Amino acid sequence: MRREELETWLCDGAEREPTPTEMAILLGTESDFAAPSVRRSIRFVLAVLRDIYADEAAVWRWLYRPRSDLADGRAVDLIRADRSAHIESLVVSEWNAGVLNRNLASRDQETVLSR
Repeated sequence: MRREELETWLCDGAEREPTPTEMAILLGTESDFAAPSVRRSIRFVLAVLRDIYADEAAVWRWLYRPRSDLADGRAVDLIRADRSAHIESLVVSEWNAGVLNRNLASRDQETVLSR
C-alpha cells in the first residue's frame, strides 16, 4: 500500500490522535511551535507504528532507538528536524512487510488445513 492510501486508511477519522503530551515528547517542545508538516508526519508515523505493534512501548522504542537503516540515528531526531520523509517510508515498508508476512502465514495455514 502506498503512503497516501495508508494515511487515508489509518488517519482519516482516527480514533486515537496523538495527545499534546505525545507531540511535545516527540518534538522536544510544545506542539504549537511545530510546523503543520511535522504534526502531520507525527500523526501518520504514530498511526502506522500503532497498527504494526500491539505494545505501545514498542512504538516508542522504534522511535527512540538508534537504527542501522538510519546510519545509527534515531527516528525521533529526523522528525524533530522536519526530515521525516525517510521515516515515513520506513514505516510504510514495515507495514507492507507485515501484511505480506501475515498473508504468507495465512496461506501456509490454509495449505496445512486442506491436507
